[in-house]
This record gives sequence, structure tokens and C-alpha cells, in this order.
Amino acid sequence: MLRIICFVDHEIGYRILKSLLQTQSDIKIVAVVTTTDNATMWWPSVEKLCTHFSTPCFIYPDSKKTIINFGNIDYIFLLSWKHIIPKEIFNMPAKATINLHYSLLPKLKGVYPVNWAIIKGETYTGITFHVVDETIDGGPLLLQKKILIHSSDTARTLQLRLDDLAVKGFAELLEKAKKGSLCPIPQKEQQNQSYYTKKDYEKSNELDLNEITSVSKIINLIRGKTFLPENKSLYFRCPQTGSKCYIRLELDCSSDEK
Repeated sequence: MLRIICFVDHEIGYRILKSLLQTQSDIKIVAVVTTTDNATMWWPSVEKLCTHFSTPCFIYPDSKKTIINFGNIDYIFLLSWKHIIPKEIFNMPAKATINLHYSLLPKLKGVYPVNWAIIKGETYTGITFHVVDETIDGGPLLLQKKILIHSSDTARTLQLRLDDLAVKGFAELLEKAKKGSLCPIPQKEQQNQSYYTKKDYEKSNELDLNEITSVSKIINLIRGKTFLPENKSLYFRCPQTGSKCYIRLELDCSSDEK
């Protein structure tokens, strides 16, 4: 029986964890770790889910010392995890710490890869499960699945489709882990490979009304910045008042057929 710890954040982390708790009888979830955002964002409470299934749940980063004291762990799974965890934690498991990243690595390393895939005009993106090492999103690849980006996608609709892909991918990954058939493949670095930070994303939030660019780039930018209706990211400043005017996209892709 595999003994695992799950680091859980966002909808996909909650969704995969719930499936594990409900259906897996041949693994042991020793502990779940979540973030301070738990139950304050748009996904359900991870703590309540763990309480329902009598599974220990800890809040990161306050739980670092507690986590390090767990012994006899086969895998740690980082399920949409946004914090860099220290070496003493990701080296704990006997087999590996595995991260879920929403791009086809080595493309789009760093944060907001779903948004950047649209903004950069990528035709395809996907999900990657990879071994965690001291580099950021740079460890050996274990499993990838590819998806076409629709011209009608916003960051939100693409994220939801990637969630479905990640659920299928995780099930496949877990079966391989149980059989001991995971085969890590080193990443092949590409020339001029970009790594995106939170600062990069926030810097791209302001539109320059004096900049000349193509319509497609503007549409891609708006699509990539459109998430939940209440979110505010992309904006321009009103030349008359200096106030921020926020922009988001509502696409109506109805058929021309009568």
C-alpha cells in the first residue's frame, strides 16, 4: 500500500483529493496540506473535506516542521501547489515528490501558465506531472497530456478543460505509481525558454492606449486575463481622469446557421 501526502490547492486539488478519499482503498493518505487561502476562495474547504474523511489536515507554511517529522512516505503529490517547498520536504518521500503543472513543460514555467498560453497565442497547451527538484518546474517529466486551445477560450474555460484533463492524467499516473512503472524523462531545455513570475503577470495588466499592436494580440490578452466576473486584472487608465478602467471579455460564439 502506497503511503502519500497531498499538498492541495485550487479546484483541481480539491477535486483529485476528494476522488482519492472516496475511491482509493489501496493507498494511505497520511496527511493533507493546504494553504491559508483554504475556504476563502472559489473552491470548497479542503479542511472540511479532510474532517469528513478523518484525514489529518495542516496549513502551510505553519506546518513545515510537522510535515518533516512524517516518516515512511512513498510519494508527495503537489496538486496545483503555488508555494516553493524546501528541499528537506520534497526529498522526504522514498520514491518522489510529484508536481502537477498546467503547461506542456518545458514551455511556460512559473505562475499563471493557463493565462500565458492564451496571451502568447499558443495553439496547444496541456498538463504535466513531473518530479520536483531544486529547479522551478524543471524536474524530469512523468506524464503529459495535450489539449487544443479554442479561439473561444478564456483563461477560465481553458482552466476548467485542463482540470478534466488533469483528473484523467492523475488516475493514469497513480496506476503507474502503484505498479512501480513511472519512468522519469529529463526535460529538454529550449532556446530562450521563458519563466514567468507573478511580477511579469501583474506588469502585463496595464494596457498602453498609445501602443500600436494587432487585433489578435489584444484579443488574446483580454481572453488570457478573463477569469471570474468579479476578478479585476486587465485595465487602461482614462486619459481624462487617470482612473483605472477594467476590461474583461464575454464571448458569445453562436452559430451562423439558421
